[in-house]
Amino acid sequence: MLLKIESLTKRFGGLVAVDGIDMKVEAGSIVGIVGPNGAGKTTLFNLMSGQLKPTSGRITFEGVDITGSKPFRIARLGMGRTFQNTSLFDRLPLKINMAIARRMRTQSGFFDSLVPLREREEEADVARRAGEALEFVGLAGSAESIAGSLPQIAKKRLAVGMALVGEPKLVLLDEPTGGVGAGDISGMIELICQIKDRGVAVCVIEHKMRMVMGLSDRIVVLNFGRKIACGTPEEVSGDPEVIKAYLGSGYSA
Repeated sequence: MLLKIESLTKRFGGLVAVDGIDMKVEAGSIVGIVGPNGAGKTTLFNLMSGQLKPTSGRITFEGVDITGSKPFRIARLGMGRTFQNTSLFDRLPLKINMAIARRMRTQSGFFDSLVPLREREEEADVARRAGEALEFVGLAGSAESIAGSLPQIAKKRLAVGMALVGEPKLVLLDEPTGGVGAGDISGMIELICQIKDRGVAVCVIEHKMRMVMGLSDRIVVLNFGRKIACGTPEEVSGDPEVIKAYLGSGYSA
């Protein structure tokens, strides 16, 4: 078991955004997280990756308690993520975006003072890893391009690459096809499958249900911060509570 969440709760004053969620992610699997707007999906990701501290509950990653840990510590343990609104260094080239992501997600540290030889060795490794990540997400030919000039699908791919360049064991993808044209969705699906093929587990938030159903080994359904269902795509798509809360009576798997 790679990730285990137990009774996880997050309150913002009187609002319960995440309400006693239990969840598991197995190594090398794809877990889809779905639910209506405001269901608590991104808040759950923020708790998992350290952007928020839970009110109560426990998160363990490879048996290590990471509850309330800082994001950089969680990243260095092997968890990467993207955000719903792509977080890029818009005025810098893609290769520099990737190099910064590599530095910030590895033990070497971004601001370490290093002797010149060690510095040259690490810079060469960072450049190599950045190039490999750009190649993997299909952007090697745009390494010199400025990130802010990219079309949306390329920004999404760059964000995925930046989450992967630290060699995580689990990557959290928050709406990786959000704002992407219909013709580009199949390519993103293929990329997610390639991530799994590398042995990296994936948690993906998406509103495109047929995409999630086709990708996921298991699906967690949230509504008003609560987990209302968890299971295989077949089990979830036939759950009456899920159909009522999210899919709608007209849904057909």
